[in-house]
Amino acid sequence: MDFDDFCAGEKVDPEPVEIKVETRVPFEVLVPEPIAVYIMLDKSGSMNDEMPTKWDVAVKAINTFVNDPNSDFIDVALQYFPFAFPFGEYCDGTAYAVPAVPMGALPDNAENISNSLAQTFPDGYTPVEGALRGLTQFCIQYQAQVSDKKCVGVLISDGRPTMCNENSDVLIDIAASSYDKHDVRIFTVGMQGDTDFDLLDQIA
Repeated sequence: MDFDDFCAGEKVDPEPVEIKVETRVPFEVLVPEPIAVYIMLDKSGSMNDEMPTKWDVAVKAINTFVNDPNSDFIDVALQYFPFAFPFGEYCDGTAYAVPAVPMGALPDNAENISNSLAQTFPDGYTPVEGALRGLTQFCIQYQAQVSDKKCVGVLISDGRPTMCNENSDVLIDIAASSYDKHDVRIFTVGMQGDTDFDLLDQIA
């Protein structure tokens, strides 16, 4: 027998074989947490400076937000600072803890907010302490009553504190304490002007 004949074999072409393997991949689904937003808008006299005024810019931005379909079902309330003359008695935040426009879901509450903005005009000073204390007091109470929603405060201002306690450490501690003890977050929006952006950053 020839050696080559002995080693010869039948050639077989390979065929693809489909193998199905079940693989389980863990993943996390993030569901947006329902929130309520308490807006505290600076209406001090300096908000009426320049053209267009900082007041007009802020009002336009808030109106755009509350009328945006993407904001539907967010609860929103609105208050202004300074609240009224005299300012000093409101440094504890009690007056600012009561919204000018009560908390309500968008889009239904959008008209109430827009009407309030249209009827409000800048005047007075900048009692940031009272505004911050009011924001935190309201949100702490709101979260206690509505446990399935997180309340966040939004402070909009164009200036430096000019009434109540003006010490930066005190103001920063108000926001820090509300977060550490009650999980209430404070966000800040600084308008162009004499704003202390470093202070607002630390508050936020």
